[in-house]
Amino acid sequence: KADYIDGGFWSQRACTEAGKFCEAKLVPGVRRNAETGDLEAIPPAEWQLSADAAFVHICANETITGMEFVEDPALTDTAARPLVADFTSTLLSRPVDVAKYGVIYASGGKNVGPAGVCLVIVRKDLLGARELGCCPSVLSYATAASTKPIPNVYNTPNMLSVRAVHLMLEDVRAKGGLKRCEEICVARAAQLYHLIDSSHGFYACRVAPAARSRTTIPFNIRGGDPHLEALFRTQAEQVGLYQIFGHHSVGGLRVCLYNSVSDASIHVLLRFLLSFQREHGSAQ
Repeated sequence: KADYIDGGFWSQRACTEAGKFCEAKLVPGVRRNAETGDLEAIPPAEWQLSADAAFVHICANETITGMEFVEDPALTDTAARPLVADFTSTLLSRPVDVAKYGVIYASGGKNVGPAGVCLVIVRKDLLGARELGCCPSVLSYATAASTKPIPNVYNTPNMLSVRAVHLMLEDVRAKGGLKRCEEICVARAAQLYHLIDSSHGFYACRVAPAARSRTTIPFNIRGGDPHLEALFRTQAEQVGLYQIFGHHSVGGLRVCLYNSVSDASIHVLLRFLLSFQREHGSAQ
C-alpha cells in the first residue's frame, strides 16, 4: 500500500501508475480557500495517511496548477514510511534537505538536463529492501547501485544526456550553488507575481501566495477570456516569447522560470505584460 498526496495532475498520474503494482491511495493535499477560491496546500500535519502505507509520495512542484512545496515536508515516521518525491520540475532551484526523503527522482527536460535522462537519489537502506520481485533489472535501483566496476552501468547509459547533466551542474556551481539559484528563482517569481497581483484583476493567479510555484506560474487574463489569451500568445511570439500557453487540460497561460531562462527574457516578459495590459486593460 502507498499514499499519494494529491497536489494535482502529476500526483494523480503517479498514483494511477503505482496502482498497477500496489494499492495506491490518493490523499487530499490541496483545497480551495472558502473566501478567495484560491488553491492552497493542506499542511502535512493534516494529511490523512494510512498507518500501513509502505511510503508517502509527493510531487514537489505541480507544473499545471502552479503549486510547490517550497519547504521539505517533515513527516515523523520516515524510517518505516519513507517520503518519496518527484522533483522533476523544481530540483536545482533550491537547497533540498535530502535526509527527509527516502527517494528523490527527477526526469530531464527542466533544470536537470535534456529529456531522456532521470536522476535518482535513494536512501541506502531502501536499496532492494522493498523491491517487487517483478521489477526488471534495468529499472532496479539496487542493481544500478551495485554494478561493477562502477555503479549505474547495468545498461549502456545515454552519455550525451549524462554529459548535458554534467554541464548543467557545472552551471549551477558557477552561479554560486543551490542557495544562489534559489535567490535568483525567488526574485524572478516575486517580480512576476507582483505584476500579476497588482494588475487589478486583469491578470490573475488562483493559487494562494504561500503555495505558489517559483518555477511554473499559471495565470489567466480577465478571468480566462479565450480571445484575449489567444491574442496574448500571438503578440508574445512577436516579441520573442514562445509557448506561454497553459497545459491543454486547463488552458490559460503559463510561464516557466527554469534556471536556463535568461534575465533578459524575464525583462522582456515583464515589459510585454505591462504593455499588453495598457493596451487591453481599459476595456474591463
